[in-house]
Amino acid sequence: MAKPVARLALPGKRRRLRKPETHLAAIDAWADGFRGVWPEAADDRSHVHWHLPADQRLVDPPWAAEPHQARALGALLSVAAHLRAARPPEHARQIVYVVLHWPTLFMAEVGVFLDPDYAAGFEMRSATSQTWTPLPEGSSLLQRLGVTCPAGFVEHGYRERYDNGDDVTESEVWVIREPLPTPGA
Repeated sequence: MAKPVARLALPGKRRRLRKPETHLAAIDAWADGFRGVWPEAADDRSHVHWHLPADQRLVDPPWAAEPHQARALGALLSVAAHLRAARPPEHARQIVYVVLHWPTLFMAEVGVFLDPDYAAGFEMRSATSQTWTPLPEGSSLLQRLGVTCPAGFVEHGYRERYDNGDDVTESEVWVIREPLPTPGA
């Protein structure tokens, strides 16, 4: 795996990122570093993941340009495709995924659900503090951005409502993952 790009999020006023192409090239190199990589076993974890290695100004409003966001998302999907291709047969029930909030990609992640039961329940969010409501049939962030979904993956969009007691926020959440295994298979 390539050395990860530093993640950077600074509070306060920030200027637009200079030389975004340099940052995007580093993200592409990071993604290419996942060729042939499968995570080591972690018996005590339900999943392993990697965050998008980006300066927040590259991928979050108000600084981000949509083409840069699309390219960063494409890099995450490239990592997912590399992980899927590298998966050993004995890990066939483990699910590769990408999850992100839109339009803020800074906390986006790509990972592997090591526990199929955890994967099956991941998108079911119905607590008083957090709910995910499916977006209308046919909604597609990938289509909106002109990004191709890798073969063997499905896209699900949700409207998230998050209430931490002091503040309520709403956003879109997108999960791009492999189909869940059939129970008992």
